[in-house]
Amino acid sequence: MNILFIGDVSGSMGKFVVLVLYFISILEKIAHVDSYIFSDTPTYVSPYITKNSFRTQYEHLRKKTTSWEYGTKLNLALEEIIKAKKYTATTNILLLTDGGISLDGNDWEVTVMRLSFLKQQVKRIFLISPNVELIKEGEELEKQWKKLNVTLGSQKKAVTPYLQKVFRYGTLYRFSDKQFTCQQVSPRRKYSQCFNGGIR
Repeated sequence: MNILFIGDVSGSMGKFVVLVLYFISILEKIAHVDSYIFSDTPTYVSPYITKNSFRTQYEHLRKKTTSWEYGTKLNLALEEIIKAKKYTATTNILLLTDGGISLDGNDWEVTVMRLSFLKQQVKRIFLISPNVELIKEGEELEKQWKKLNVTLGSQKKAVTPYLQKVFRYGTLYRFSDKQFTCQQVSPRRKYSQCFNGGIR
């Protein structure tokens, strides 16, 4: 199985960074994985994965990354991934984020174009989020996305919190094939329960 993991380590994901590090470490044991993490800028972290303790791995990655706990520039991560072409037609993408993607400037337009492109290039895109609201409301927000006849540049009209959710959550839901809620849980529980049936 080929997996491309994209983990959000922006400021709003701070308390969920354990999930990002967990997925990076555990996926390495079961599949061929290329891993990226991103905040304002992306970092390809596969070369930096070690078998050390969580704390050591955390500190090691923080030193190696170009951005941590700042904005949520998914657009830049997607651009870097497409440029590096770390995927094939059999790749499953796992995107872990709380959904707070940037709407600044043309960030949203680039995110839409890159997600649309990748959806055609890979096997499937799985959206994993600690944000229950994103997964619970995503389907309805995607419908609103369609009703609004969303076009590139139209996110500049997203002046209310609800419309911002339409452009953020609706977009992520639209370009993902399956969606899962996954939150920080007791170490005694298995994170694999997030997948409710698994990934094949």
